[in-house]
Amino acid sequence: MAAFMPEVAQAVVLNQTIVRLDTLKQNTASTGSVCVEPHVTETTAANVAVTFPTAFTINSSTPATNWAATNAPPGGLAGGQNYWPSGANNWPQATLTPTVVGKTVTWAFTASTFTVGQIYCFRWTSTGGLTSNGAAAASEEGSVALQDATPTTLETNNFAVTILSPSDQVSVNATVPPIFTFTLSTNAVLVPAGGGNMDYTVVNHSDPVDAAVTTNAKGGWIMWAKDDNQGLTSTSTSVHIPSVTWLTGPNRPTALSPGSSGTPGNALSVITRPAATTYCSTSNLSVDPEYDTVSNAGTDGGPLTSNFAEIGKCTGGVSAGDGLRLVDNVAITPITAAASDYADVLYVIGAGNF
Repeated sequence: MAAFMPEVAQAVVLNQTIVRLDTLKQNTASTGSVCVEPHVTETTAANVAVTFPTAFTINSSTPATNWAATNAPPGGLAGGQNYWPSGANNWPQATLTPTVVGKTVTWAFTASTFTVGQIYCFRWTSTGGLTSNGAAAASEEGSVALQDATPTTLETNNFAVTILSPSDQVSVNATVPPIFTFTLSTNAVLVPAGGGNMDYTVVNHSDPVDAAVTTNAKGGWIMWAKDDNQGLTSTSTSVHIPSVTWLTGPNRPTALSPGSSGTPGNALSVITRPAATTYCSTSNLSVDPEYDTVSNAGTDGGPLTSNFAEIGKCTGGVSAGDGLRLVDNVAITPITAAASDYADVLYVIGAGNF
């Protein structure tokens, strides 16, 4: 007579099983996530049991604290940030109660339906429960079982994880080079602006020159100016319209004196560049008091010198096109010699404070 052996029921295999540790570094405690997709719709699931590989140390004390879990991703993650697999659902229940036996941690929850075709995830949030052992491990096998309240396994599947030595970290280093660009809006100006003859009854203003800075220097920038002749000189007549002098005491610009009883003179006016993109805040962007005609109404500018003189600065903060505007102001009298070759060369430079 032939003997018949009873068939052993085989648990259904979960369609998808993901156990993600939040660190794979050796000798390190870790939080993590568990995700499953059932093979068939389960309506009585009430436990999920995770058996961790032998390469991990399991803390069985105070499971409610050391294996505390939640069914929600970390706060602050918005849609599109796939903390869990794309399209995954939060675990059907927010309250998951852990128990620990050996290498197996079981979270109990109110009986819920797990629908085929859907992925469900939860995460344990304490680092007090799981710690990787000291040695690196290429592939360590564990298992996940979805159970009913009995508990009887409804569906199960294995998973594998690794332990990395020395670390799961990738060090990222980079260097942003120092950047400094400096531009002048023009390299030639006329007095008065636009050309023509100077008027002895008023102060004559040149076309403006905008000196613009773009730099990532954390300390800002400084700008200087000097000239060749310390005023305008006519070669044909050997007449010189001199620069104003540097004032002693409280620095401030000089007022030119045009007219019949006035004095010929040349002065450099400096203001902050209008309508510029000012990353250097207005509290940090300043004109040297000797040239600042905005803060000193009725004045026309400071001296043109043979050595570079500071005309303005940004004392902190990166800049993206802010800078200074320079205007050459000239006063003449009715007896200033007539000539069409009054000229000077102005040098404007800048540097970043890195």
